[in-house]
Amino acid sequence: MQDTIANIESSNNEELEITFSVVKLTWLNGSDAHDHTQHGPLMLDFKTRKDANTAIDQGLTIDGTYCRASIYIPRVPQCFRCQDWGHRATECTGEAQCGKCAGSHETSQHSCTHANPCMPRE
Repeated sequence: MQDTIANIESSNNEELEITFSVVKLTWLNGSDAHDHTQHGPLMLDFKTRKDANTAIDQGLTIDGTYCRASIYIPRVPQCFRCQDWGHRATECTGEAQCGKCAGSHETSQHSCTHANPCMPRE
């Protein structure tokens, strides 16, 4: 990973005459998915706010390809137990609510009671 960081820093310095320091790289869809597809969203952690703003304002190159950069804003987690936002099921203290019918049971306990039953999950 350090080789990749060094490559990104040096190629941008040489090609675009932009100097910044990258601290860390993270594939947002996971490294396994990246290894399979060879592309995907990449998050770069910069050493300073100035370096990050430079990349956002001017873009950067990765393996000779010009890329636009933007601020990463993570999604707020949704609890799949109570269906509320801001926490996960492992931290939930609320009452269970079904994600299919909004009944007072967990989604895994859902059973259809209408004339047009739900299709089984594959």
